[in-house]
Amino acid sequence: MKAHKVKKDTSNLAILIHQASENFTQAERRIAQILFASDMMAGLETVAKLGAKAKVSGPTVLRFVSKLGFSSFPEFQASLRGELYQKLIYNTPQNQDDTANHVSDRPAVASVLQEADSFFENCMHRTLQQINACELEDVTELLADCSRNVYIVGNHLTHPIAELFWYQLHRLRPRTHLVQNNAFTPYEQLIDSGRRDILLLFDICHYQEDIALLAEQAHQRRTTIILITDPKLSPVSRLAHHVLTCDFTLFTSHESLVPCLVMVELLAASLEKKLGADALIRQQNIEKAEQDLKEKHLFPRPPQN
Repeated sequence: MKAHKVKKDTSNLAILIHQASENFTQAERRIAQILFASDMMAGLETVAKLGAKAKVSGPTVLRFVSKLGFSSFPEFQASLRGELYQKLIYNTPQNQDDTANHVSDRPAVASVLQEADSFFENCMHRTLQQINACELEDVTELLADCSRNVYIVGNHLTHPIAELFWYQLHRLRPRTHLVQNNAFTPYEQLIDSGRRDILLLFDICHYQEDIALLAEQAHQRRTTIILITDPKLSPVSRLAHHVLTCDFTLFTSHESLVPCLVMVELLAASLEKKLGADALIRQQNIEKAEQDLKEKHLFPRPPQN
């Protein structure tokens, strides 16, 4: 596809990247993800270092800034430095929220509440900001094709999120499968997958080798791979057709799954909107089947006095 330069307005590089995103290749989208994940600070690195972080080549980085309307990488960096300098000057500390005022006599609790208030707001905002609209639309289109099987996999940390996503997708579309370790290994559960099918992987932090091997198996079978990962990018990103990132960071002493929940809810909402009446009819049929089963009274009930 021929690259089209966008009209350059460098007052906000984040907006500029989103405007140009429809012309990005998959590799160029990874550069955008790295920039957003670092609050654009990664753009101050050299071409080689930025390319290494995004797992792309130097020429890909140069094509990326060209699509933003810059004639060179130094011109891009000059614009970025100017924007960061303006933020540094004009950003003032936000007023303290009243959330913890009611527990001011308990400083430990107040501290946790203040940290949580800031953390959850920021991680949800950053996760949504990093999502490329074209990527989201492409993923939604794939999931809306109900002729495809969708296999959902999570690692040891994200399996509960994968299970939640499977439940939501199952109520919206048929042929949705949760891959898990039970009587059959994950590799056996994917034995019938093919080029018309989808493998959706949650591989976030503490990347697992078996997840990478599962992705390699799917890749050999020409299965479409959708990866949900953190800004550092799972090794699976090299095989994935589509990559969505969550701003996955530490909250106090543990890793929060809130950004993953944001992603799951967003994908489910986008898919439900795309499927429209078909999704509504399927949910109604599921609820009717559940109600019909309850009314059969398979087990005798004691007589009421």
